[in-house]
Amino acid sequence: MLDLVKPLDADTLSRLLQYATATAAERVHLRPGNRPLVSGLGGPREIGFRQLCAEDTREVAGHFLEAARVSERIRESSCDAAREIFLFMLLPDGTLAEAVLEPCRSGVAITIELIPPLPPEAAALLAEA
Repeated sequence: MLDLVKPLDADTLSRLLQYATATAAERVHLRPGNRPLVSGLGGPREIGFRQLCAEDTREVAGHFLEAARVSERIRESSCDAAREIFLFMLLPDGTLAEAVLEPCRSGVAITIELIPPLPPEAAALLAEA
């Protein structure tokens, strides 16, 4: 029976994030052993989805790593020092999703900050400035 449950794929993650933005959530919390939580207006609330496993959060981390853009300057750098890579994903409605990955006892915990696009009037004001 458990063989039927597949890790969270890119389409499911996209739908989960779109649901969160549609319900005015500011953050999505993904942690193995728990259902996805959204928070923002009001207290945290569970999304009607199954309990996540370590494979789910590893897959989500992979989706964000694939979407990460690294500047040409950093990519071509010969420096050995570690550089911070910001994990952003642009959703179809223009919302920016930034993932913060943290190790936890059962794998990786992910907090996704949702940054909605500017309203057209605000974008126009910025363009004029």
